[in-house]
Amino acid sequence: MLGSFSLPLLSTLETSLVSSLPSSLSALALSSSALLLVLRPFEASSSAVLSLISSSPSPEHSFLHSRFPSLSFLSGVALALFVRLVSPFLLPFLLSTPSPPPSLILPASMHLSLRTLAFPLALFSFAVDGAFRGLGDPRTPLKAALLRLATFALSAPLLLRASPTLSSAALAAVLGEAAAASFLALSLVRTRARLRSSLPPPAAHSPPTPTVPQIARASIAMVVTRLSLLSAWAVAARASLSLSLSAGAVHQVALSIWLLAVFLSEGPAVGIQVVSSRALPDTKGLYTKLLRLTLTIAGLVSLVSCSSLFLLTRGGFLARFFQLEAVGMQALVDLLKRIVWHQPLVHTTLLLESVAVGFQQFRLLLIGNLLSCAMSAVLIKRATSVPQIWTVGINALFAGRLLTALLAILLSRSKSRRAGGKEQ
Repeated sequence: MLGSFSLPLLSTLETSLVSSLPSSLSALALSSSALLLVLRPFEASSSAVLSLISSSPSPEHSFLHSRFPSLSFLSGVALALFVRLVSPFLLPFLLSTPSPPPSLILPASMHLSLRTLAFPLALFSFAVDGAFRGLGDPRTPLKAALLRLATFALSAPLLLRASPTLSSAALAAVLGEAAAASFLALSLVRTRARLRSSLPPPAAHSPPTPTVPQIARASIAMVVTRLSLLSAWAVAARASLSLSLSAGAVHQVALSIWLLAVFLSEGPAVGIQVVSSRALPDTKGLYTKLLRLTLTIAGLVSLVSCSSLFLLTRGGFLARFFQLEAVGMQALVDLLKRIVWHQPLVHTTLLLESVAVGFQQFRLLLIGNLLSCAMSAVLIKRATSVPQIWTVGINALFAGRLLTALLAILLSRSKSRRAGGKEQ
């Protein structure tokens, strides 16, 4: 779970450092919204790789012979080139104005352009991270995540001191991603060399391991699912920026804090996903146990998350890290108090989705989440304030995702019962 905090914590650190720069927080909010839309969907490829490798008859052979690292890197190159081409149109679209002010659009564009340099490394890291977790090795992804975070934390203050601009923060993030990807690449080479020397050749009658097309189809389904979800967040960012630049800044700070709270579920979600994927060949009697375990963990994580967010709103703690004007700080505190109460819904949804992903219900999750995002986007566009964006639009998004995850689990249970009846 500690490794899962690296990305949201890096985002929070970047927001905190940039908040001291004049007029840079709104530009960071704009660029971060674009990054959420174009990069974070591919983080879902880690879940697809994890599920397919861990559920294969021989995870070691799947890890050894899969071509996911090179395919992910090449996909990152293509994504970086695509974002470079569309960024002149994407940023004004997110800002909901055809003629954005140069003081906002120029630093945001430069920040986004620099971050695209790390896209191939980021997609490579997502896939390799999922492969190591599918192999039953969470320590290597954890070390890479901590290295990413430490590199950014050490380099960002130095770069910002030399050049106090948004580009310096972006360059520090690129250096952090390069450090993590280098460590994962070295670990991948070493682990594959060890497996080649220790594993016997697969038996002729053994079941096939996941192929590149299988991993590609699962990854595409998960990426499109995540893209639809992050599109709702992009709509929320656009709606907040359309209200005012200060509203956009408050939304960005709240989002970075919210991500930290939400990623409390990431570690348990990975474990639940591995358990459910390995239970696929024999799911008899495990559905009830998995649901009980998932709901129990969701309750505990929600309690920790709610308590943490509530404490953040006390004693002027936020003012020490985020330099907002008095009105903006009060709006942030009020917004976080509202966000506290939807944490149980969020954590329960994320953990039940991990069960559905472990059961490889990729298509149903895709369809259900697309519908949820469409409904949420309509509600967000009708919102007239940032609190309304969160309490109405975002809550509707997670309610739809929760219903989709429950339906996927019930469908898996029904299929298992039918298969058991045929065997009898």
